[in-house]
Amino acid sequence: MGSKEQKTVKSVRISVRGSGLDR
Repeated sequence: MGSKEQKTVKSVRISVRGSGLDR
């Protein structure tokens, strides 16, 4: 459970970081 939630949070964080760099 915790592992799945943490993985999603990491994915979202990476997505936000990539979006910022792409922009």
